[in-house]
Amino acid sequence: MVHLRQVSTDEGEILAKDFECKFCEISAAEHVLQVADAFHDLCREVIAAKRKSKQSFIEKIDRMLSGSRTYNRGKSDSISPKD
Repeated sequence: MVHLRQVSTDEGEILAKDFECKFCEISAAEHVLQVADAFHDLCREVIAAKRKSKQSFIEKIDRMLSGSRTYNRGKSDSISPKD
């Protein structure tokens, strides 16, 4: 169905490079399993990016605290003297 194409392969590849992402061309009408695989790949990449972003945030906080962490624990009922 190349005659119905609205975006050329070259345009898609250029856009993918601009967004620093993968580019794939799949016909949903003819290759349903490939569409599902592409979607699952995308989901895995989003999850990996979120994890990396979270880890990067934690590392930034660690650097701000100079790598040292202190925790203050308040009194709780479990350690209070019993009457």
